[in-house]
Amino acid sequence: HCNTCTLSNCAAVAAEPPAEQPAVRVLRRGSDSSPRLGAEVRVDPHDPRTFTPEAGAVLRATLAEYGVLVVRAGEAPLDADTFERIVSQVAPVKAFVGTKVDGSELRYGKDMQTINPAKIVTDPETGEARRNGSWEYHSDDSYMSVPGRFTCLHPQELPSSGGDTEFLDMRTAFETLPAEKRAEVERLRCVHHMYNHGLFAAHRADIVGNGVKARDPLVVEEKQKA
Repeated sequence: HCNTCTLSNCAAVAAEPPAEQPAVRVLRRGSDSSPRLGAEVRVDPHDPRTFTPEAGAVLRATLAEYGVLVVRAGEAPLDADTFERIVSQVAPVKAFVGTKVDGSELRYGKDMQTINPAKIVTDPETGEARRNGSWEYHSDDSYMSVPGRFTCLHPQELPSSGGDTEFLDMRTAFETLPAEKRAEVERLRCVHHMYNHGLFAAHRADIVGNGVKARDPLVVEEKQKA
């Protein structure tokens, strides 16, 4: 819009088209307190480019570098199929299936589980009533012969306050140890133990009593595949 001019030349100038946004937009990398832990990306579940190999490569590389990845995909919860498609861009969803001592397979959980932390459950060992879910720092599925590499969480309902999920940066914790302590730790092996009544066969795991134990190096160096 302009005022009428006298003895002037006027030409309409075409506006530059807006730059196309990438399928995966990296919004944040690390934080002031933990520069190597946690990144945040945005994807559009309605954009076919979100499900291309190139988008998957960005998700995997960002997760491998920062350990924890927050994926923003809109305000409403995703349906189960879309959630699984996005998760599968990082890696295939692992089936919760193990091999029993007699060689047969046993499903020990749903591939996609719904956990209600507001539910009150009774601890089978102590009889203590507590809220459902895990309240201590842990790694999922590490007691299996083929453990899951990542855990993907998708909240369905968020509380008005609290409810945070916390993570520890074990890479930085190890790297900041004194050199002698790092050398000592690197020689150790740890045992991941889960009580499941002796159902699973020993592969990388050893059956002990009514449980299964997976023995692993305490320090594992992961390399990103090209």
